[in-house]
Amino acid sequence: MARTTPEQAALAIVDGIRRGKARVRIGADAVAMDVVQRLFPVGYQRVMPTVIRLGLRRVRQ
Repeated sequence: MARTTPEQAALAIVDGIRRGKARVRIGADAVAMDVVQRLFPVGYQRVMPTVIRLGLRRVRQ
């Protein structure tokens, strides 16, 4: 379930553009995906299913 409203996301994107940021990550899932992609640039696609499963377990608890 998205915790960020479309309006909040739009404001964050506009703010990121104004500040000249190369990346604007909206939500914890985007941050997690970005971190995993930076840690495992080649094996990212193999690691993501495990990261997603672990994240879903946390949400369900």
